[in-house]
Amino acid sequence: MDAGDLRGAWTEGERVLRKLPESPDVHLLMAMIAERLHQPALVRRHVERCLKVEEHPLALMTLAELEQGEGRSDAALELNERARLAGADTTPVLIQRAGILEEAGRFTDARAVIDPLVRSLEASGQPLPASLRYEVSKLLVQEMQYERAVDVIDGVLNEQSTPAQFRV
Repeated sequence: MDAGDLRGAWTEGERVLRKLPESPDVHLLMAMIAERLHQPALVRRHVERCLKVEEHPLALMTLAELEQGEGRSDAALELNERARLAGADTTPVLIQRAGILEEAGRFTDARAVIDPLVRSLEASGQPLPASLRYEVSKLLVQEMQYERAVDVIDGVLNEQSTPAQFRV
């Protein structure tokens, strides 16, 4: 869906939904397409339809993101926890959790999530995902460590894996 015909994908998804109206996978796919089309109401509708059938970790994280965007951090945290319990990959769940906490002004709680995750990834030799470094930079700004925050963001923007339009 990165460079395809999203409207065509939507139309095809609607066709498939007529045949499989209760398929959680099709509803989740429709939610992902709706997200790319910047249609949050449709994202919500399809994620909620998916969740009526299956406690899908990605659907829960997507709904948590919607709740966070609407300023409902407690609901977002609850959904994030449900995603963790449903078997979501730990790193993205923790990154999302830290972001929710940071945006809710709970900086100490966010730091308590971020720091062990960074230590764990670094100890295992894994690179820190860009989304994690973004959350780190937001916390550094809150801690008034502006130069470090800029360095972290610059590091992400200058990586070869960062899409060209975002590189400096």
